[in-house]
Amino acid sequence: MIVPSEKKVFVLPDRYHINYPDKSETLTFLDKETIKLPFRHREIKPTNFQLLHLSTSGVFIETLFEKASLVKNPRSTFGVNYVHISGLDEGRYAIWLKKEDVRINFRVFSGKHWELSTDFLVGERGLIRRVQPSLNLLRIDKVDIKRGDTYSVKVSIGGDY
Repeated sequence: MIVPSEKKVFVLPDRYHINYPDKSETLTFLDKETIKLPFRHREIKPTNFQLLHLSTSGVFIETLFEKASLVKNPRSTFGVNYVHISGLDEGRYAIWLKKEDVRINFRVFSGKHWELSTDFLVGERGLIRRVQPSLNLLRIDKVDIKRGDTYSVKVSIGGDY
């Protein structure tokens, strides 16, 4: 929905969009890495965030809410902060952003980065293809529409992530 104003500047109520990975995609991380993702809320609560530990077949084992921490984004104008997750053991996990109805599946491996390519991890079982998140944040700051002989549209965008 676009809300018109008297100055022909249109304010967009939802001023940013976070492009989370598709739920069919399983991301890969090393156990030593901190997982960082944009988060639309001012605090982490069980009503808006869950970190789930899953079995190899995808069955729920436990919640690991205490492994996540909120990091405030000082550059954010619209309340987009970050969630940092660290200290996970090797295994299968999912992040459930409840209010956005988004599920992010990922696996954690013990190992290291392969020296020959950043696209692979070296683990006990050999090479593992690294699937990295594409967490893009698009912020729409302003939309100007000018009318003359033709319409002219100017969109100001930015990003925090």
